[in-house]
Amino acid sequence: LVRNSLANNNWLIITNGGSFFANDDIEFASRSNFLWIGGTDPDTGASSLLNLGGNWLIIGTGPSNTVTVSGGGIVTNGTVTLGGRYTGASYGTLVITNGGMVFGPGNIGYDTDQAGNCLSNRVIITGTGSVWYGAGATFNVGRQQEPGTTGSWNSIIVENSGLLTNVGTIRLGMRAGSVSHSNSIVVNGGGVLSASNI
Repeated sequence: LVRNSLANNNWLIITNGGSFFANDDIEFASRSNFLWIGGTDPDTGASSLLNLGGNWLIIGTGPSNTVTVSGGGIVTNGTVTLGGRYTGASYGTLVITNGGMVFGPGNIGYDTDQAGNCLSNRVIITGTGSVWYGAGATFNVGRQQEPGTTGSWNSIIVENSGLLTNVGTIRLGMRAGSVSHSNSIVVNGGGVLSASNI
């Protein structure tokens, strides 16, 4: 999905109790693509669901891609990564707000394979009931796979009673031979972060 390098300005909206079941990775491979999950079925109250089917949601490889998980929206059964595959990614944003929920491992500013820079990607978890359950997995923030690449200015912001929980180790930067600086984790306004090494 959205893998062509010229696939810009595309939208995928899952709402009103709709469900999307992925049988492969969902990868934003160009720029300014938008995924929005939220809203319940007005008749049954069922949540809107993105089931990754054990695959990855890759919010890259191009710049300025955005995923919003809002109230009544759920992302589950896969890994969410703000970064890229082979070429890196910058200025990607994941917003979990108004009671949106994400279940599974995550990476922020992370190239899944090689040779890409990942700059200024950010996760914002904000509002009561907004939560990312990390499945006990390691979260990488600005941690590059290959020497000579850069993972910098990536951030996690947990605020206004948002919750990031059930996370294993958080690796902030850290990869021999790569450049990683100015990555950050900010918790304020009643936000909660729970990880094994924090």
